[in-house]
Amino acid sequence: MLESGFGKGCPVATVALETAAESETIRAACDGTYAEWQDGIAAALRGWGVPDERADPLAALVLSSVQGAVMLARVRRDVSVIHEVTRQLGDLV
Repeated sequence: MLESGFGKGCPVATVALETAAESETIRAACDGTYAEWQDGIAAALRGWGVPDERADPLAALVLSSVQGAVMLARVRRDVSVIHEVTRQLGDLV
């Protein structure tokens, strides 16, 4: 993000925000990508001992938080929000 002068962030979020409402194919592709990421996070959480019933909701929170932090960092032109969100998530997890 810093190297691109805040021009680059999450390409999935950019595509989803710009085109998912107009294209079911693109919406489904973005949804599938986010689902894979969330599943991967949930699997990691389970591997760290998070109970099954908490892993999926917590993975959704992690993914949503990081995606939101990336957007805020781009808008603010400051990555500190990413660091703060990941610290908070680390404490939670």
